[in-house]
Amino acid sequence: MAYGDGRDFAAVMINIDSRRSAAGPSATTWSMGSYQELAGHPLVYDMIQQNIEETNRSLAEDNGDAGAQVKRFLILHKELDADDGEVTRTRRCGAVSSPSVTHH
Repeated sequence: MAYGDGRDFAAVMINIDSRRSAAGPSATTWSMGSYQELAGHPLVYDMIQQNIEETNRSLAEDNGDAGAQVKRFLILHKELDADDGEVTRTRRCGAVSSPSVTHH
């Protein structure tokens, strides 16, 4: 989820898709455990930060999108869950009450 409409930059909350992460090319780099272990793993954090930095560089090249650059992010240490009212059954984000987060 990204927040930043009307601001100079965006801030994002990241919910890792553990199913996709487990199948990714870097999956063998760390031992797959619980979602919480994955979300707190330094290699996962570094991989996400590198992706954000690459995206920011790309956005900086286009003056119209420079304000969409991500300056702050956090990785949710809990998967958003429809049963907890955090997402819809189709995984669309609604009003998230108070998700548990890990700040980076």
